[in-house]
Amino acid sequence: MTKVLLQGIARLFRSPLERGEEAYAEGNFFEAFRLWRKASEAGEARADYLVGKLFEEGRGVLRDVVEAAKWHRRGAERGHAGAQLRLARILLHGGRNAGEFFRATEGADDNRALLFPGGAQIDADCQEAVALLASAAEQGEVEAGVILGAVFFEGVKAPRDLDAARQWYEWAAERGDRNAQFGLGDMHFNGVGVERNAERGADFYEKAAQAGHSRAQLALATVFHQGQGRGVDLAAAGAWYAKAAEQNDPHALLAAAEMHISGEGLAKNLDRAETYLRRAAKAGCYPAVVRLAAFYSAGGEVEPDLREAANWHRRAAEMGDARAQYMIAEMLCSGAAGGVNLPEAARWFRAAAEQGHATAAYNLAALHATGQGVARDMEQASRWYVFAAERGLLPAFLKASEACERDGDPAKALEWLLRAAESGDVAARMRLGARQLIGEGCAIDLAAAEKWLAEAGEAGGREALLLLGHLHSGRYGGEAAPHKAAEAYGKAAEMGEREAQYLVALSLLERKDDAEKLAAGVEMLRRAGEQGHSAAQFRLGVIHCTGAGAPVDFEEAVRWYERAAEQGNDLARYNLGVMLMKGQGAPQDFSRGRALVAQSVERGVAPAGAAKA
Repeated sequence: MTKVLLQGIARLFRSPLERGEEAYAEGNFFEAFRLWRKASEAGEARADYLVGKLFEEGRGVLRDVVEAAKWHRRGAERGHAGAQLRLARILLHGGRNAGEFFRATEGADDNRALLFPGGAQIDADCQEAVALLASAAEQGEVEAGVILGAVFFEGVKAPRDLDAARQWYEWAAERGDRNAQFGLGDMHFNGVGVERNAERGADFYEKAAQAGHSRAQLALATVFHQGQGRGVDLAAAGAWYAKAAEQNDPHALLAAAEMHISGEGLAKNLDRAETYLRRAAKAGCYPAVVRLAAFYSAGGEVEPDLREAANWHRRAAEMGDARAQYMIAEMLCSGAAGGVNLPEAARWFRAAAEQGHATAAYNLAALHATGQGVARDMEQASRWYVFAAERGLLPAFLKASEACERDGDPAKALEWLLRAAESGDVAARMRLGARQLIGEGCAIDLAAAEKWLAEAGEAGGREALLLLGHLHSGRYGGEAAPHKAAEAYGKAAEMGEREAQYLVALSLLERKDDAEKLAAGVEMLRRAGEQGHSAAQFRLGVIHCTGAGAPVDFEEAVRWYERAAEQGNDLARYNLGVMLMKGQGAPQDFSRGRALVAQSVERGVAPAGAAKA
């Protein structure tokens, strides 16, 4: 009882400042405000400082930066270091009162005036802020020294003075401030304002890191990871990345995730890696968003999740990542993003292309060329094909050549065609060789044509081998080389080129005394005929009709004549008509047969030579 009584008596004799602090501790902020104002009236500088804090924090009073500055200024003028520091922080950036509540509202200015009689804002005054910080630092306010170091280092709020920045950082670092230690680490590690000394920089990073500074922990991890200022030590790097990640540093989260994925520096743990990546990505870390999209796309040791991948590719795309814009466009084309949407794909291809993504530009050109997802526009197609080619995309070289051809620039078209051929494009080599054979857009050059056609043929270009065969057979002038021609035709035929198959077949069928060659010739004709070669189909009809090279088989003859006639072969139409009138190989159909013969004669077929093989 006596103790309680004595405590009550003691409370009565406490100063308003002390009673205000007690009320604040109990959460009675308005009572603290009332008591501190009373203490201020009695000349207590600390009370000015504490009332200013209440207005800054909006505790017991409406948050009011102008009023806060007024009270801090009162305390600062009375020499209170904390008030000087707080006022300086306000003056460095200026401040505005609750502007979001009065935006575009009728009577907003009147309402603001009622709520904030001291004014709506306070302007920045960096010169006064620096003077206040210096005064506070002289009284031992370590944070003021740190802020001065940063102000002079950055050179934004005051002229840049790296020597002053170093001195203030050193002053604060000697007093154990981790922010100052980190600042000195940056200066020494990067050689800014001092001679570069990575090892000394790492020493300061380590002091700040051990004191829990997350950016210093990240920096120290990077030091051990890259081996600058310390020897390479992946385990130490991983440990510091993990410490910074625990403080949600997004870049540390990303680095730790990479280590958990690779198992280097931290134990392999894909679940934790995913968690870290998601935390970093949700914090807006752009590289983490991109990496998370790749993580869900890749699969490998975990099942790919294309829907999640699409979500994160879209997030990265919206943040301006050209590769992500390209990837989401590809997913929209394939349906992997939840459905095919070509107009949306075209939009993202364009966004990536406008940032210089060559493959996106190529795909956008293809959409314009075909009218898929966008209006068909060959001018736009040409523009983006050339754009992609100019950025070194090899498949675009030939398309750029075609575009320049359409745009009436044959010289540029030939230049792109040559570049495409030199890059190994088989179609370009074949096309360039074909042009040089006949002088289309360039001079005739049979030697160069032979080179390009041979290279295209070696790379699997069967049409190039056909043209090479024509060249060696003397069709384009120059000395004929029958053996080379036969070799080129043979390779093209084996690769399925039907004209080459037909020519090889004709050569084999000339060997009438060699049953094996004749059979091979008929088989080669059949292969060409099955691919729709009408002359081969006609020839097969003749062979099965006459027995010249194969047993007589009227039904087979009719079948081949029918196929050739369908393609407009008049000789086949004539012979088919004759067989139908006779009922050979098919039920007799005099009317149709007569009509077919008449059609052929009208088109100039001489009856006497119609059935010649």
